[in-house]
Amino acid sequence: MAKPAKTPVKTNSKAVSAITLVVLLVVTVVFLFLGITGRKLDSEGLYKLLPWIPTPTSRFEWREVLVPGADFGETQAYTLTSAAKDDAEFEATINVLSKRLAQLGMTDAALDKKENNQVLLTLPKDVYSANTVEQLTSVGHYSFADGQGVDFLDGKHIVNANIAPADQTMQNWFLSFELDAEGKQIFADKTTELVGQNVLLKKDGLTLMQANIGEPLVEGGASLPGFTYEDAFINAVLMRNDMLPAEVNESQAQAGEPMLGSAAAKWVLVGLWAAVAIACVCLLIKYRLAGVIGAWTLVAAFGLMWLFAALMKSGFTVSTLLAIGASTALTVYGLIVVYEGMAGDVRHGRSAKQALKQSYATYGHVALDVYTPMLILSLVMIIMDSGVIGKVFQSLAVGLLVALVAVFIILRVLLSNTFVVAGENSALYVTGKAKEVA
Repeated sequence: MAKPAKTPVKTNSKAVSAITLVVLLVVTVVFLFLGITGRKLDSEGLYKLLPWIPTPTSRFEWREVLVPGADFGETQAYTLTSAAKDDAEFEATINVLSKRLAQLGMTDAALDKKENNQVLLTLPKDVYSANTVEQLTSVGHYSFADGQGVDFLDGKHIVNANIAPADQTMQNWFLSFELDAEGKQIFADKTTELVGQNVLLKKDGLTLMQANIGEPLVEGGASLPGFTYEDAFINAVLMRNDMLPAEVNESQAQAGEPMLGSAAAKWVLVGLWAAVAIACVCLLIKYRLAGVIGAWTLVAAFGLMWLFAALMKSGFTVSTLLAIGASTALTVYGLIVVYEGMAGDVRHGRSAKQALKQSYATYGHVALDVYTPMLILSLVMIIMDSGVIGKVFQSLAVGLLVALVAVFIILRVLLSNTFVVAGENSALYVTGKAKEVA
């Protein structure tokens, strides 16, 4: 008895792969389109998805989620006049302010020394509140006092300070501090004496907060609740640094142009987009259909990098551009490493699918040997530095993760399905004549 004919599995696989590629292409196009244009979510436009991919065109809505720093956006310049008695004290004032800027993570700010004990502080317009500027330029002298306001411990004994959420709402934050050995003993003795009474934390002679002492605090530190995130963070930074050696008076802010010029953002973006376009063209010429898939992967990764930069509120700054530029270059490097390994095997007669698998098993480790140390270095720098350097490496770490996903997951999925749909003819994937299999 004749058996019924079976539907070829190959045909089903080809249809599934074709559908997969079409769906992924549509998702990519929609993702990039929304990233560039944004979209109104209601007829009145009250709610909308803001674009997150910066373009050199006249559309600037992306600046609402990638707020330009002082280098690329409108600025506010504050003239700070120091009461320093001599040049040494003035230099010390500038050094303390520079450290504060760095630890506050103000990658979009600049500090320039002027004559007559003046310093020009340039910040992006409408990014930092007046309270932030006031705190940044305060003397920053901390002390602890009893309930009557009499100081018993100077802030010079604080050796470290950090913050932590006090509840799940993230509206109330702890400001914690650690004291040196001498400060620990003084604090332990005094809080033992003041059990049941209040202890005040003062800044520049004014009460910052007060807390009731329920038991002696003998561990050399404490966590003080009742701060907003911004206040806790700024005070922790000021506690970790020296106080200003002399008071600083702040003038009214003056509006100004971007520090790099009004056209800097446009030309930087033109250069960045041009570099991505050139990389895509080179992939197309060198690897043909595989180059199309590589360009697809690269552009998708580029869009993802900007999305995460927007979610992290990295801002449109030189450091963000450097991180994304480096991550994009590393993505191109990973694509080329995998493709070169595959191309060599295809030219020697191996099937494209087997060549790709072998390339990931061998040449893929070369790319990993570059990505992994850089990712580890980024994580170390993030842990060690909570300021400008840490923020730069945060963006770089996320960019590296996107590059890893793009090269080792997205590219492989797209190529594997392309082999099923288009076949494995070597002429589709590499330039040059392939050797015949004996």
